[in-house]
Amino acid sequence: MFMFNQKLISLEGTENGWKWIKYPDGKAICYGSFTKSITVTSQWGNQYAGVFGNLTFPTNLFIDTPTAFANVITGFSCWLMPSGDAISKTNTGGIACVRPSSITQSSSITISYLAIGRWKN
Repeated sequence: MFMFNQKLISLEGTENGWKWIKYPDGKAICYGSFTKSITVTSQWGNQYAGVFGNLTFPTNLFIDTPTAFANVITGFSCWLMPSGDAISKTNTGGIACVRPSSITQSSSITISYLAIGRWKN
């Protein structure tokens, strides 16, 4: 076990681009940065959307749906919003990039993702 901000860390590791930490009190945190190439061509009112897709959390990390945060790090400007499937204990749910103009050529975008939940009660 390691000391981190005066809390013991039970376990930590990496899996498929994620870094994760399990605390003895049952909290679990995972975070990572992910890059995909997408187009933003689906008109949605006066906006355009492109599907980033979903990301699978580390195996058996969460016992319930975590609280999550996502941000664009590099690439084109857009807002991130849920799309399709909802977040669950196994994946982020669908993520869409929404912007005021379309991008018809496949373009690279990197998002950072942070999820906080429980690995045990």
